[in-house]
Amino acid sequence: MRLLPSLLMSAIVALAAPLAAPLAASVQADEVAETFNPKPAPDDVLIPLPCGGEMAFRKIYTANSDKLQDKSFMAGSTQGEALIAQAPNHRYIQGAFHDEEGGYYYLLGKYELTSYQYQLLNDYQLGKGKCPAAKKLSVKDRMAQGNLSWFSAVELTRQLSAFLASPEAKQAVAASGGRLTLPQSTSKTVAFARLPTDSEWEFAARGGNAVTSSQFSAETFPLAEGKSIADYAWYKGQGSAPDGKVRVIGLKEPNPLGLYDILGNVGEIMLDPFYATRTGRLHGQSGGFIVRGGSVLNASSDMVTAYRSERAYFTRQKETTGRDLGMRVVLALPFTTSIAEVRALNEEAAQLGQDSDAGDVKGGGNLNTIADLDKIIAEQKKSQQRYQQDKAEWTQANDELRHNLTELRARMVEANAKRDEMRDRAIVSNLRLGGYLCSSIAQEQITYERTIKSEEVLRSIPLPACRTDPESEACKKASAAQDEKLKHNRELAEYMLDFYVSYYADHITDTTETFDYKFVVAQEHNAEQSLGQNAGSLGQYIKQFLVDVHDYQTGSRNLSENKARWIKRCRALKQ
Repeated sequence: MRLLPSLLMSAIVALAAPLAAPLAASVQADEVAETFNPKPAPDDVLIPLPCGGEMAFRKIYTANSDKLQDKSFMAGSTQGEALIAQAPNHRYIQGAFHDEEGGYYYLLGKYELTSYQYQLLNDYQLGKGKCPAAKKLSVKDRMAQGNLSWFSAVELTRQLSAFLASPEAKQAVAASGGRLTLPQSTSKTVAFARLPTDSEWEFAARGGNAVTSSQFSAETFPLAEGKSIADYAWYKGQGSAPDGKVRVIGLKEPNPLGLYDILGNVGEIMLDPFYATRTGRLHGQSGGFIVRGGSVLNASSDMVTAYRSERAYFTRQKETTGRDLGMRVVLALPFTTSIAEVRALNEEAAQLGQDSDAGDVKGGGNLNTIADLDKIIAEQKKSQQRYQQDKAEWTQANDELRHNLTELRARMVEANAKRDEMRDRAIVSNLRLGGYLCSSIAQEQITYERTIKSEEVLRSIPLPACRTDPESEACKKASAAQDEKLKHNRELAEYMLDFYVSYYADHITDTTETFDYKFVVAQEHNAEQSLGQNAGSLGQYIKQFLVDVHDYQTGSRNLSENKARWIKRCRALKQ
């Protein structure tokens, strides 16, 4: 945008500032909160919008280490027929913001963009527009906004970014008494708005760091006890949205990160283009735009975090829209926001390219091979220069170079061998832990069965206080005490069983994502041998763990079904 003279800019600021006043004055504080953040939480991040509006965000933590140490995760699913859209694939993610409490994070909209937020941003026009007439906010203002195209969604983030960088935004924050904020970097660079990336959306939808690894890899984020997907998502079906109409935001339950309507209601447009999935990675061809989460036009079977679809940017020479196409906003920063940060990150990146000292083989035989290769390359250049002066000298230098390369190769072979040895040792430990957990599951299941059987027996025997008068106060008191004790024993048995099977689920997930299965199965014999005298009793549980790892790679990611199956299989080994 063309820079305006300072006097003209000052005049625009002076004219624009009062625009927010009519709305702010005509809307009560509780009405604003009900419209823009109907389900408030203490750790919400609230930012101002034009004309007195607001938008709520959640911190999605990714890592608490160095900025370059991004977090890896597996996206996609082994389930469903749309493998070119949602086959398992490896992703990396890192947040732009940082705090001392949780480390790096990004800010993702707590709710889908609403119709009133859409109006405020659409009318902003980079500060040249007018605020809508003052009115009493209604339920319709909280409806998720549909009928967006990818281009209109990007334009809305452009308007929000412009507003966040304006004096009006700072004035709104200052007037809020600390309730609103303008997220920024440590060097005071103010955040800008954009659509989420495909990876940002899926990481957050699955529950991010708020769930265990097995819960993260499941078909949906963990649901509260007694709840179904209908309690979390609007989809086309009985018990949800059979009429296929878009609903008000925030009426359903949130996912573990406090995000509402992350599945269903409106499909959410992503920033990056669609890439088909191959097992383990994304395909190289970019396509149309991505829509995530499903909508009120999707079936309940589509309410899974791996579901993603592709839309063309244009349909019949018009921008592709749909009454169920909406958006959710991300706040972000440039990767670097100061010269000092650029220098620091360059130094850190340089260190990532260096191996450990030659004598350090603890991490699997790391050697300073990069420095050695740099030295050899430099020697080769010198030898070529010497060749121009004396062929004999060059021949001798070339022989030295060949010797150095041969020696370096031998050292690298040794390093690789030590790395493989470290990997195999880790796998053996993994297998032993898997066998132990399966054995523990079997034992806890037996304890649970005995607890239930004992409860049945005790309930069949009349209490001494009830033999003469079952309706007496003494009988009622004794019965209540017995019920409480039996309930405690049953809940303890259930808790211990779930503890071990949940640990087993996480261990299977971590093993699958850390090691190639061919390396795991190759260490079965070594794992059994390492048990010594216990090989006969625990070896069968290691075998079962291997079977469960194999089935998990291509089987169901329904966590509750998997837990039930693993309990049954491990229990069958304990006679």
